[in-house]
Amino acid sequence: FFRWLVNDAASVFFSSATWAKRPEVMDLYAAKTAMRAAVDSLATLADVIKFGGVPMQQIVTSQLAQMGQYIRRERSFDGVTYDMVPIPVDRKTYNEIAGILADIFRVSDEFVSPAIKAISKEIRASASAIAGDQSIGSAGASSTGFGAVMHNLINQMLLASKAQGTVDRALIKLKEDKKPVITVANTMGSFIKEFAEDNQAKNGDLLDLTFNSLLRRYLARTLRYVEKKPFSADKGTAKELSVNDLGAEGARLYREVERRIASVDLSAFPVSPIDYIRARLIAAGYSVGEITGRTEAADYRADGRVYYRVRPGKEMTTNGRQETIRAFNRGGLDVIILNQSGATGLSLHANSTFKDQRKRSMLLAQAEANIDTHMQMLGRVHRTGQVIAPEYEQLIADIPAEKRPAAVLANKMASLNASTTSSRKAVIGASN
Repeated sequence: FFRWLVNDAASVFFSSATWAKRPEVMDLYAAKTAMRAAVDSLATLADVIKFGGVPMQQIVTSQLAQMGQYIRRERSFDGVTYDMVPIPVDRKTYNEIAGILADIFRVSDEFVSPAIKAISKEIRASASAIAGDQSIGSAGASSTGFGAVMHNLINQMLLASKAQGTVDRALIKLKEDKKPVITVANTMGSFIKEFAEDNQAKNGDLLDLTFNSLLRRYLARTLRYVEKKPFSADKGTAKELSVNDLGAEGARLYREVERRIASVDLSAFPVSPIDYIRARLIAAGYSVGEITGRTEAADYRADGRVYYRVRPGKEMTTNGRQETIRAFNRGGLDVIILNQSGATGLSLHANSTFKDQRKRSMLLAQAEANIDTHMQMLGRVHRTGQVIAPEYEQLIADIPAEKRPAAVLANKMASLNASTTSSRKAVIGASN
């Protein structure tokens, strides 16, 4: 529809900071610019831009600017630092978790999947015999393999591995008389809620909420599947394999993984890093606010135990969020923790009208993979009217699994900045 509008218009003005982030929409922008003359068909433009990558974006942006068809307006990042800070991680524990994840994947892929396929085949054969032909609807059995969720679990592990390091960095900033803004992508709110429901926990109840329990939960879930009867309109019936259904070798591996999960010490990997960080900073004598959309949380107390905590409803309301922001900006809160719920519409910078004008220090404990959200998050502490520029630190776990996501984000930022500055060198410099 918008392509039709653009093509039908005499002229078009686009106001977009990320116009070339997605090559597949380039034909929309190209319709009224000189880009349309560079290719035989606008349909091929996306492939050309995608294949050319950052260098091609730089060339296109530069030439559009020379022709007066591209004008850049951006906030200056002069005086702003963006550093990659390595966080030491216990390699032995990390390797043990990685080994366990690999074996859970083996259980799912080599033993659970064939067992469920056999059940599905049996259901379909039985349904076919009853129907007299192959028209049996969507009868069968299906499951979500561990491989589909392993990426999320790895991200949770990486954040958990940096929890104490994030606390340490925040304490350093506080001692330097700066105001930390800690960002995460995953709050573990859904997991805590499900865990509490499964254990019929009430607000204030003690929870066996450890990374060991998280791994046990994922291992057990590999046995779950959904059985769908022929011609049924419902979503199917949830069922579960027994360990013995995996065969002798599968059952042995399953029980071996259970044993390893129970024996490994994962106390340094909190299941709810956001709550661990909050608890440690409060214990150090600082006040902490939170702007996320989660309703359930974990309460890490001084006795070393974890309790179930339901966040007060008023914290998630518009007024509650605004009060948290006001408290941070007037000095009533020392630290604030954000996820993407706080990526837009919040002003946490050192504004000339705010009572607390200390330098803001954003600690990216878990950077957003979406470059738009990531850049919006950065903008919470770097805004018009500030009396002092902020600083950024992206915390990187000192383990191989963290390097690839960090490299992907760096590449996305390079791509974005190539589109807005005509330079491969990012507006925000990253140094090691």
